[in-house]
Amino acid sequence: MGRRQLQRTLVWLAVLAIVWGVLNGQALTTWLNATLL
Repeated sequence: MGRRQLQRTLVWLAVLAIVWGVLNGQALTTWLNATLL
């Protein structure tokens, strides 16, 4: 479990979040804002 593995995991999470956001629309955007801010 090196830094590269962690980086790949983070990239996958980001991609999944974007795809999920596109599919679900405003709901995920609101959730992301509540989580990140």
